[in-house]
Amino acid sequence: MGDSKLIFLIALVLPVVSIADFLELLTLIFLAAAFHILCNWLLSKRFPATIAMAPAIFIGTALYLATSGG
Repeated sequence: MGDSKLIFLIALVLPVVSIADFLELLTLIFLAAAFHILCNWLLSKRFPATIAMAPAIFIGTALYLATSGG
């Protein structure tokens, strides 16, 4: 539940003015989480049961800010 609150707060603070911008933010967060899962899977040779989403949220937000010019 804390991760959804974090995404909600980030979406409130960032200059997300359209649905397309919000979907871009969510896509970048998803890609950061997928990369994190892939790295954990390759390094430990087993698929992780859980991951911490906060690092993926912050990395995805940073990528959004870097690509959107905001």
